[in-house]
Amino acid sequence: MPSPLEGLVVGLLVGSGLVSGILFIFSNTVMEALGRQGQDEGAAAMVSINEIILNPTFFLLFVGTGAANAALVILTFLWRPDGAWMLYTAAGLYIVGVLGVTGAVNVPLNERLAVARPSGEETRKLWHHYLDRWTRWNSVRTGAGVLTTIALAIWLTR
Repeated sequence: MPSPLEGLVVGLLVGSGLVSGILFIFSNTVMEALGRQGQDEGAAAMVSINEIILNPTFFLLFVGTGAANAALVILTFLWRPDGAWMLYTAAGLYIVGVLGVTGAVNVPLNERLAVARPSGEETRKLWHHYLDRWTRWNSVRTGAGVLTTIALAIWLTR
């Protein structure tokens, strides 16, 4: 029977894998598709996506995985399992690389795009910058999430 720590790691493996998949599809497909639209249409679609994605299910998955990673750090510190450094690494990657980058870069870009005047010159100038910067940092988040998932899998198979 798995220990509570192993159960938490399995849950985190699933959570970080799902989050990584969502982030990947944006960098790999969604942003390219939006970039092929006219600037006004692409920007409007992204604003709509950002409104829709902020739902309870996504919030629970995205932030809940971060909170569970924080719990993992505490439990790992208390129980001191073998390979704890791998669990600390996994938690740090998710908390800093996924949540931290989201709060520091992607959310402010989303907020700036949302308040830009539709079909205005400001939106057109912002859109090109937004697409490039948002996608680049989203790829960083994706990589951090994938590395989190790998670190958790390595620890489970140790």
